[in-house]
Amino acid sequence: EGNETPECAIAIANKNNADFIISTDSDADRFALIERDITGSAQTGWRILTGNLLGALLGNLPIYLTVDLKDVYMIYSTVSSHILKSIDEVKDFNTIDTLTDFK
Repeated sequence: EGNETPECAIAIANKNNADFIISTDSDADRFALIERDITGSAQTGWRILTGNLLGALLGNLPIYLTVDLKDVYMIYSTVSSHILKSIDEVKDFNTIDTLTDFK
């Protein structure tokens, strides 16, 4: 979480020629995916995809799959990005806003 550069993980990934790093906080309720930046736009050579960004990317998947969107439900916490709600308003699937720490 946050924009800190995970220097240790990047050093290990560089040493092992990895393209992705998966990162969580200590109790794994926050998630980030870090990808090698092949475009050269990221200053560190790596781009951090936050949980909110990943949620938006995954929230777009049903739109491109052959599924009936009325049967699709996306659940997000009230403190998360509301991008899924915005997508829902255009594509008409179901979103549910929950309180923080809803499990």
